[in-house]
Amino acid sequence: WQYRGYRIIETIKNNEPDIITIQELNHFKFMLHYLEPLGYEGILKLNTKSKLLEGVAIFYLKEYFDHQTTYFYGKDVEPKLKFDLSALSIVLSHKKTDKSLVICSANLDAKDKKTNRMNKLMHLTNSLKQISGENDDGIIFIGCDLGTDQSSSEYSSIQSGRWFLKEGKDLPKDYEAGYGLNLESAYYPAFYAGKAKKSEPGSTMFKGNCRDYIFYDKEKNVNCSNVLEVPLDKVTNQHKAYPNYVSPSVHYPLMAQFFF
Repeated sequence: WQYRGYRIIETIKNNEPDIITIQELNHFKFMLHYLEPLGYEGILKLNTKSKLLEGVAIFYLKEYFDHQTTYFYGKDVEPKLKFDLSALSIVLSHKKTDKSLVICSANLDAKDKKTNRMNKLMHLTNSLKQISGENDDGIIFIGCDLGTDQSSSEYSSIQSGRWFLKEGKDLPKDYEAGYGLNLESAYYPAFYAGKAKKSEPGSTMFKGNCRDYIFYDKEKNVNCSNVLEVPLDKVTNQHKAYPNYVSPSVHYPLMAQFFF
């Protein structure tokens, strides 16, 4: 971590994101120590199942945003919930436009059953819809490890809701197209490797598949103008291990620029 942690801070400092979501973070105090001088405030939700005291976190620049509310998920804070959910949502008010943003950081366990991940998505999106409605129709952004790739039902249920509903496979109870939201993956329509492709990157992690995503509420006059290119396979395959100078983590950093 002594190397990886500083590389993550370096990546953040070089790219200057306004908002950061991180999953499987077990060095929150370290991150906050180095991000606070850069103007960030941070919030952590621990995963109660983890022995490593890791969780999901959100950091934001205090210069641009006021923090309004925080929402935690999981059996430890939602007694009626039948499954654990490693997720955190906050509401931010954008100082310049006074618009409300609903920011979510979520980690759906790759080792979990598909049915469980679908139920977690149903619970999470229902909550986000409610939070948005209670905060001036706030714009929803989700940074997540979905636990599976773009060929999965989990991904299709968000990105291709109408098609997924028509197919009628793996539908959670009371599912409506796109969970009643109009979310799109920032990387789906983006210019990737210099070519316009309507698909996700081949992988978002070292010697793995595409598991990490940024979803945004495109229906609310939000435009994604740019994304950070992920390392190409021919580059990553030259390395035996991560972190290294190409990426500070096994999961590559994703970043998108939005206008609203």
